[in-house]
Amino acid sequence: MNWVWKKSMPAIESISYENCPCNTLLDLWYAFHNSYNSATNRPVDTCFLNEIPQATPIEWLAFSK
Repeated sequence: MNWVWKKSMPAIESISYENCPCNTLLDLWYAFHNSYNSATNRPVDTCFLNEIPQATPIEWLAFSK
């Protein structure tokens, strides 16, 4: 039963923000908040989406009434 043997943990890299590790929950919150909300109220140019070719629609079989 190989699956019950003790396994070593894989090497991981800690989450860092502005070259500082996030060692506390408050640091982690600050990093996520500033990363994901950095684009708030900024204009977004979506015209590049018009250059993507349209895929043909897929016909799905009815699976419920």
